[in-house]
Amino acid sequence: MSLENLPAGRKILLVFAALFGIAAAFLAATAGAGRMAAGSGLTVGEALAPLADTASGIKLQGALARMEMQAIAAGDADGSLDDFEQRLEEARGHARTLLDGTGTGDARVPPSDSPAVREAAGEVLAQADLLLAAGRARHDLLAARTGVGSGADEEFDGLYDRLIEGTEGAVALAGADGEAQRRLGEARRLIAHGHLLVEEVLGGDAGEDMGEALEAFARARTLLGEVPALVPAAAAALAPLAEAVTRFSALAETRRADGLAQAREDAATLAAFDAAHARFKAAADRADREIHEAMQEGLAELRANERLATLLPAAALLALGASSLLAWRWLTRIIGGRLQDLAETLRRVNAGDLDAPPPAWRSTDEVGELRDGLEAFRKAQADRARMEAETRAREQEATLRAEQSARLNARLSDLAEAAAKGDLSRRLGAGHGAAELDRLAADVDRLMAAVSQAVSAVGGALAALAQGDLSRGMPGRFDGAFATLAADAQRAGANLSEMLGEVRARAGRAGAETSTLAQDSRELASRAESQAAALEQTSAAAEEMSARVKSTAERSGAAAGDARLAESRAEEGRAVVVRSSEAIRAIRDSSGRMAEIVGVIDSIAFQTNLLALNAAVEAARAGEAGKGFAVVAAEVRTLAQRSAEAARDIGRLIEDSGAKVEQGVTLSEDVDGALNGILEVITRLSGAIAEISDENRQLSAAVSETTAVLRALDDDTQRNSAAAERTAAAAAALDGLMSEVDELTARFHLAPSAAPSAARAA
Repeated sequence: MSLENLPAGRKILLVFAALFGIAAAFLAATAGAGRMAAGSGLTVGEALAPLADTASGIKLQGALARMEMQAIAAGDADGSLDDFEQRLEEARGHARTLLDGTGTGDARVPPSDSPAVREAAGEVLAQADLLLAAGRARHDLLAARTGVGSGADEEFDGLYDRLIEGTEGAVALAGADGEAQRRLGEARRLIAHGHLLVEEVLGGDAGEDMGEALEAFARARTLLGEVPALVPAAAAALAPLAEAVTRFSALAETRRADGLAQAREDAATLAAFDAAHARFKAAADRADREIHEAMQEGLAELRANERLATLLPAAALLALGASSLLAWRWLTRIIGGRLQDLAETLRRVNAGDLDAPPPAWRSTDEVGELRDGLEAFRKAQADRARMEAETRAREQEATLRAEQSARLNARLSDLAEAAAKGDLSRRLGAGHGAAELDRLAADVDRLMAAVSQAVSAVGGALAALAQGDLSRGMPGRFDGAFATLAADAQRAGANLSEMLGEVRARAGRAGAETSTLAQDSRELASRAESQAAALEQTSAAAEEMSARVKSTAERSGAAAGDARLAESRAEEGRAVVVRSSEAIRAIRDSSGRMAEIVGVIDSIAFQTNLLALNAAVEAARAGEAGKGFAVVAAEVRTLAQRSAEAARDIGRLIEDSGAKVEQGVTLSEDVDGALNGILEVITRLSGAIAEISDENRQLSAAVSETTAVLRALDDDTQRNSAAAERTAAAAAALDGLMSEVDELTARFHLAPSAAPSAARAA
């Protein structure tokens, strides 16, 4: 069955099903895009962002652990191995979070399902153990170094104090000997200078030379050895000092050798610690990089879903618009246009144009049934009009003939009555409306003339004639004029018999025509009844079509309800995206607080650097006595600068993470706007379906009006049928009158020659 032959209700249902299918497909695609966008947002906001925070926590704790070790190496009282181990334990806890997840509810951090991230987290745990071992080894070395070469250092410092005090005592013994005092002062200066050089060399000052210190000690020993020659009294006091200078120089060399060995050990442990920290940082950077790459992939997917969610409503509008236009044109062509054709034909038929051709198209649906019913109605109306015209013509002819016959019969009766009374002067004359009747009247007039002339001779014949016996003639034999009169009377009786036979024959033909008229009237009534039945079927088909259109309207109302349900689902998807945006904003706030913490660390490093600079200035002001403290201040300043650089690195990482989180917030807001647009499209779609439902209700009303018109035509046809039945009854009554005429003429006894003719006419 082709689409055009489907019932009208199914055609409309097919159109709405197609429109609903298109709308449902685009709604499902839009909802899927929204769900994918929401899933991407949730993945970025609820899974990847906390994991990125955790990876940043690993890097932060690693940096803080390194700062703790630097503080320990610098001799900072705030640095301790426990703090170092606690930082690494927190870093390991973050790594375990990447593997196993932690927390519940909103604070839950899900485990990573990325093999690369999990592998990097495992590497972080392994490198954290190695870094802990390297840190402990370095701490043990630094603890063993406390007071570097403690015995040699104490002896070296003690000898330095004894040398300074001894040279001062020797100066007192020199008295007024200026040369001896000069040499003793130079020796004391060289000892102090050599002591400072040794401290600077041991402190790591590459610009100083240990050989210069040893030369200073040797020069001081020489000067001390020259003083006894100038001041013999000081010989006993100066001899121990010379040996002390020799021991002092040897201790300097010993301290230098110990310092070099310890420096090598320190460099080795520092290199091992730095290498372990570099591997740990590389593993943490890898985990952070993998997570951020996953976040970038999630953001890219979110952008793609956002574009898809933006394009789908426009595509849905275009598809629905094109489909609605095609559906409107198709329904207009196969239903609306055909109904207009039928309405135009029906108006022409109602206006009396019974020759109006039906539409050229044909179909087997309700509209086609209406077309066939209208054509049957038009043909029935044409047949009824033709039959009515024929019936009226026959009725007029029969009525005219009946009137003419009745007038002639009346005049014949008058003539016969006058003749019976002896008045033979009356005549029928001409102008009776029919040639036969005029001829009959002429014959009667001739007969009356003949009878008038021979009334006496034909008295007996007239008496018989008055009794209706036209076959008797004049009995007996007559001669002469009476014979002629008898012959004439005989001929008059024969002619009268012939005339009455003709009357009887004409009355028989009139009765036959009346019977035909009655039969035609009955056929007209039967056709009118058939036409009424056809109109009844057409009206029933129209009522069924109206019911189907109403059912389609109800289904379109249900489609509007489904559109409203889709609108509710889109609103729920928008709520999910809003929650995702709130979660990403919370992460952004956490990143801001971390940035504040890093800022505090940077500020502390800056203040530490400033304090170290002030300490160096104060050490410089103290002169030679503050040079050792200047070395420590320089180391503290170096550690402060490294801390500042680490804090800046962490700040840049947090700033980059914050920018990406901010980008996630923007994308979530864009998705929220796109879902708002989808919601508006669904709302407009719901309104369009509601408008289509209203159009269906209007179409149902139009079909109901068509059904009312068909009912009115059915009533007219019923009245036409009743009129045809009344016409048939009138024809039957006229047939009865013709029978009565036949009975009247049958009272006359006709001559043998006229009777067969009358019988043949009957």
